[in-house]
Amino acid sequence: QRQMCIRDRHILFSLSILVLCNSCGDRKEEANIRDLSEVNNTISTCSFIEQVDFIPLHEKDSFLLGEINAIRKYDGKWYILDNKQKTAIVAFDSVGQPVSLYDKTGNGKGEYAEITGFDVSPETGDICILCGPPKIIILDKDLKFKQEIKLSDYYWRICWYDAGFLLYSANNATVDYITLEQKARKIFQAESDMYNVAGTEPVFIRDNDNLYFHTEQSDALYEIKDFEFVPVISLDYPLKKETEQILRKRYYGDLNVQERMKYVRPTVNCVIGNDTCLSFIYSRMLYYINMPYKNHYINSVLKIDCGRSTIKTGNQLISWKYISEYDPESYSDNSLYKGIKVNHPVMNDSLRQSGNPMLILYTLKKTFGE
Repeated sequence: QRQMCIRDRHILFSLSILVLCNSCGDRKEEANIRDLSEVNNTISTCSFIEQVDFIPLHEKDSFLLGEINAIRKYDGKWYILDNKQKTAIVAFDSVGQPVSLYDKTGNGKGEYAEITGFDVSPETGDICILCGPPKIIILDKDLKFKQEIKLSDYYWRICWYDAGFLLYSANNATVDYITLEQKARKIFQAESDMYNVAGTEPVFIRDNDNLYFHTEQSDALYEIKDFEFVPVISLDYPLKKETEQILRKRYYGDLNVQERMKYVRPTVNCVIGNDTCLSFIYSRMLYYINMPYKNHYINSVLKIDCGRSTIKTGNQLISWKYISEYDPESYSDNSLYKGIKVNHPVMNDSLRQSGNPMLILYTLKKTFGE
């Protein structure tokens, strides 16, 4: 594929729109191409968000969090991974009151030196913690120890799947599968290059009952169905060919910081689907959303609080910020929140002085993606 001039990119983008419109109804067809080279900032937040709610995570004894590295929800409880302050899994109830904590650093059974990822079973609420040294610790929904599985390799991310777990190895760029009784077996070879290193972004992405997979090295977003990784979206972005050549020739490290910024690849962080089309939040220096708008797809800078731990659960996007950073006036900006119902939290002196984060719940419009 030769480098395209601006005119050629416009032609390709137009053709991509036709392909998307024709294939959007059948997700089994060849992966849709999403061109991320152009950004349209005319889309308003109220075009896809209808309500904002807040859940302050209250402090209590040892429940002071440093940051939120991952969020999960089950049966009204919020499960938080904090890899900064505590290296622990912390559970809060539906209104943000702390209920349980798993903080077991050490070398014994049920203990760990680090946590590289965790997940909550959508069926049972059991929690799996991926640890270093490599093992899986399984807890019940009340964060009580149940089982430990030793691993022969070091993995980066984990996800409940079927009767076992999907495990991603950043070193080998592979996805392995392991049940509670069997050894790990490889089920997918992902893309790899010299910068296939562990970061903080997710690779297994849930959208309610659907499960997706993406890494920075991949040009495709995959949907995982019946142990098959099916490409559903193909990503195109500026300097894509040049980026591939740089990483293949291994001279990326010779570039200064400013030059490196030109070759940043997109990373999908959150997927938003309906019965016909997929939208997604991705990062490429800033956070963007790629979504349908007036019969085609556009890219827009995301103007809501967003980060790598942002997830979608039910019809809501869940993100966070520190309670001390909450400013009610920032949610009265007509350019961002006009027409959106904002349910502000009831603040008291204790909350205002809290060092804990607060969850932000963005309820999506029912017409989102239509």
